[in-house]
Amino acid sequence: MIRKMNKQCKEKGITLVALVVTIIIMLILAGVTLNIALSDNGIFSKAKKATESYKTASEREYIEQNVLSVQLDKYMGNVSSEKLGKELNTRNLNNTSNWHIIKVNEKSYETGWNYIEKGTELEGYGKAKNSWLINYETGEVIQLGEDNYIDLSAGDMLAIKDSLIISIDSSIVDKEVKTIEEVKETLGSGVTLHGFDETGTEESGLTNESFNFDGENDWIEIDYDSVERKKELIENGFTFEFYGDTTKATVVDGNKVDSTNPDNNGGGFGWWDGIESHFAKLHFNMLRKDKQLIIKWTGATGLKEYPEILRSNDNVWEVSGMGNGTGWNAVAVHNLGNAEDFYATVTFNPKSSKKLNDETVFEIKLYINGNYIGNGWYYKGYWDNLQKEINNLNKICIARTSMNRDNYWLYPKMKIYALRLYSRALTDEEVNKNYEKSVEYHSLLEK
Repeated sequence: MIRKMNKQCKEKGITLVALVVTIIIMLILAGVTLNIALSDNGIFSKAKKATESYKTASEREYIEQNVLSVQLDKYMGNVSSEKLGKELNTRNLNNTSNWHIIKVNEKSYETGWNYIEKGTELEGYGKAKNSWLINYETGEVIQLGEDNYIDLSAGDMLAIKDSLIISIDSSIVDKEVKTIEEVKETLGSGVTLHGFDETGTEESGLTNESFNFDGENDWIEIDYDSVERKKELIENGFTFEFYGDTTKATVVDGNKVDSTNPDNNGGGFGWWDGIESHFAKLHFNMLRKDKQLIIKWTGATGLKEYPEILRSNDNVWEVSGMGNGTGWNAVAVHNLGNAEDFYATVTFNPKSSKKLNDETVFEIKLYINGNYIGNGWYYKGYWDNLQKEINNLNKICIARTSMNRDNYWLYPKMKIYALRLYSRALTDEEVNKNYEKSVEYHSLLEK
């Protein structure tokens, strides 16, 4: 009996041991199986990669079909099918408000390419799972990796892009560009450089940190004749921004050059009709004398003499009539202290008006380094007169301005980090955002 019980116990013990061993083996096998399935080369990973590859292949096929459709429509002379993505635009001075490029390593993809950003809704397909570059002329389709490209656009150095007419930013010139010929190629067609040193210097040259003008005959001429922008400017006013520094200006009065006695009118920006003997009808002049910054602008020739509006603590602009010999519609003076550079913003708003001396006047504001300084009032008659002139203006002059008479030019000694013109009056908040972002962006260029 005892032997029988011992035998049963032994059999049960063997059974439990076998069970434990079996469970352990099963756990090991399960772990191995899960490891195989879940590893980078496992079944699930391979299945996921296969799914992603299928989606990518499917997306590429969708894009390539669109490219073929556009090319076929062009060949057949039909209305072209809609292109996918955003058109890229080469970065130059004629395209400063809406340039957009993609950089992959050292190669730039610009005009002639379209860019599809990941997540873009593709009609009839869904959201793009990848980012792509497309060339509709050559038929090339390039898939972009997650982190192997840089998306750059005009908004990188700006907070506000809406209504931007032109943005002169020194970052347009690459660090590698050294000679004037290389600079000309970088700036693009429709841009003419006048008077710069051939090799480019701190006195007379363009770099990615600043545009430097020697105050003798350096200036930039840009073709610009946008009817739409002119109309917006007349209806909505403007914002003018300058970041940099400026001192004296050489005067060219007809054929007479006076560089020994710099004119106190400074210089900066002008919108001009392209006829050498004519003056710029919309121009902003700046002069720094010791610590004082003097800003002057003229929106047109005057119609009659208006009484002068004197400055006060909260009215920084003198708005004076052309008939009293000043040659300016508005003048502001501000103490910069010991600052090496300054960021000045002028806004003009024809939608903000009041009656003054029985005349309708529009508000004009001054900001220094993003901060509101004060306002003044500008006579409607001047602005109405500019409206008659503006359709003839098709050139923008940088570092060459004039007064109110023909064949009279001012060439300032100055450096420009940024210079912009908007076809509306920016708000206080927008002015401050532009200032902060522009200064931050410029500091990166200096590193």
